[in-house]
Amino acid sequence: MINMVYSEDMKRVEDYLYSKGIEFLKRYRGLREPHEEDIFERIVYIPPTRIYVVNHLKNRPVASFNPGAILENRKLKIFPRLVFDYYWYVSSIGVFELDIEDILSRYRGGVYGENICTRIVVYPTNEFENGRGCEDPRAIVVGDEYWLLYTAVKAGDPSTSYPLTSMQGFAVLDRNMYLKRKTVFRVRIGDRAIYAYAKDSAFISIDGSRAIVVTRPMVRDLQICWRATVDVNEGIADIDSLEPVLATEEWEWKVGWSTNAIEIGSNEYLIGWHGVPNKDLSYRNGFAVLDREGRVLGITDYLLVPRTQFELYGDRPYVVFGCGLVKYSELLIWIGGVADTAIAIFATEINKVLDRIRWIEKK
Repeated sequence: MINMVYSEDMKRVEDYLYSKGIEFLKRYRGLREPHEEDIFERIVYIPPTRIYVVNHLKNRPVASFNPGAILENRKLKIFPRLVFDYYWYVSSIGVFELDIEDILSRYRGGVYGENICTRIVVYPTNEFENGRGCEDPRAIVVGDEYWLLYTAVKAGDPSTSYPLTSMQGFAVLDRNMYLKRKTVFRVRIGDRAIYAYAKDSAFISIDGSRAIVVTRPMVRDLQICWRATVDVNEGIADIDSLEPVLATEEWEWKVGWSTNAIEIGSNEYLIGWHGVPNKDLSYRNGFAVLDREGRVLGITDYLLVPRTQFELYGDRPYVVFGCGLVKYSELLIWIGGVADTAIAIFATEINKVLDRIRWIEKK
């Protein structure tokens, strides 16, 4: 058993990151405005009643949302977060496949009308997932494997103020979508590697065992976006590699990374992020351009916001959330969750996003 009591090492990590984050906020607020311009077309909504799970005792989830996504040729592989009951709200991650041309040609804001054969590929198997399971995957292809970063939710220690703790899970699947290995990332501080609280992560660039990830450590009330260098073989990031890169604004409660990143040019990666404004606690989304080290080169205001009935009304109202982003021809396609209930596919021309990037001069 791993002792997850709130240790002195964890406090040292939290104190160090909090100090670093506060200094960052002083310099990097004011890059965005509370402005929204929804530029995405609603292509199709996929309700949980259309998801048929072939390898679980319950075939129909009560909610299916926040999916990762990968596009290979015309095959859109979608990795939904699946919830089968509301008692503990425990999640697993499944996979199904759609033809992207079929989706784009048949639907324009409608509801998917057929059953979709789905298989669970990542589910709770260890103590790091014994609280609420496996949530919100971001998926990429690496060689002949599929790599998923997901949130592992552990039951908290009753002696602390953390009833649930979010930790950064990492799963590797083979080409047939069977699990090869999974782990939870740790942070090295001095000569020790400790388990740390983090979520909303995505890979940016990978060089052998060295990977640049963007992430969101859970540091008191500091809910901002960071980057880090991770050894994927060990699942360890040196604490000094953690750097804040995207701040909340004065009018926001939090920001976090929403999607995987896609390469759009030499040393340029496009990624979706979410912000939660104080005025209504909705989940709204924008885009950032990062370099291969995960540092922000450019940023937009909100470009995808909840506005239809399916996005405003559900288990968690006023939410459009990641987790999949793909490029198809000249289209940028966001495969996300709506109202913590269902899946939606949104599309816009990629140039419409790039035209709204505000390029940043480093301070």
